[in-house]
Amino acid sequence: MLDGTGTLRIGEQEVAVRAGDWITLAVGPEHAHQLINDGGRTPRYLCLSTLLATDVVGYPDSRKVGLIAAESVERSARGDVWQRLLTREGESLDYYDGEDIG
Repeated sequence: MLDGTGTLRIGEQEVAVRAGDWITLAVGPEHAHQLINDGGRTPRYLCLSTLLATDVVGYPDSRKVGLIAAESVERSARGDVWQRLLTREGESLDYYDGEDIG
C-alpha cells in the first residue's frame, strides 16, 4: 500500500491494511480477495501480476465466473481478445454438445 488504509477480505478473513504494507495473494476460491476503502481518502497501491494472456476468475459473492483468452497481454489490454465470457455458475454443457461427431 502506498497511501491510505483499507480492509482486505481474503476468503472469510478481514485484515486491516495501511500504507507501507505489502500483500501477496494465493489463487483459489478460499483466497478470493477484495480491498475495501474504510479510510478518509482513496487508497493508492501498486499491483504486480504474472500478466498471463489467459485467465479464469471466480467471483464467490455473486457466483460468477469470468474468463479471458488473448494472443498476448498487450492485445488483451487493447481489447483484442479471442474469447471473453462472464457467466453465472450453474449451467454446464457436455463436451460434444452442439458438435457433429457422426
